[in-house]
Amino acid sequence: MITSSHLNQDREFFGYADYKIFAYFLNTCIMVASSNHFRDVMARAKRIALSVDPEYHELLSKLAEYQKKTVTGVVTDFLEASKPAAEAMLVAFQELEKGVDQGEILKNLLASSLEGAAKNLRDE
Repeated sequence: MITSSHLNQDREFFGYADYKIFAYFLNTCIMVASSNHFRDVMARAKRIALSVDPEYHELLSKLAEYQKKTVTGVVTDFLEASKPAAEAMLVAFQELEKGVDQGEILKNLLASSLEGAAKNLRDE
């Protein structure tokens, strides 16, 4: 028990009313911090319109249910996981523009994919 003897009072801090006020204050701080973080993330994130066929949406919905996520969360996870492949494809297109041999580009693309797979296996 913590008392406020320095205030010449012998009442308990964090009694029921104090606890409720503290809980409200703490929840408000957490919500503000969370909403600020969410707002910061959303300010940096770009939104895109994405259309999928109904069967694929159903598949994503089932995956989301199992993972206790939103469909958007599942799609975001897929996109994040495929980012290295997209980056490798961009490099391949840039090399094509520079006139690099297609065989060399394909070899580099395959090597990049295998390196990514190996890294994922090691990280697990």
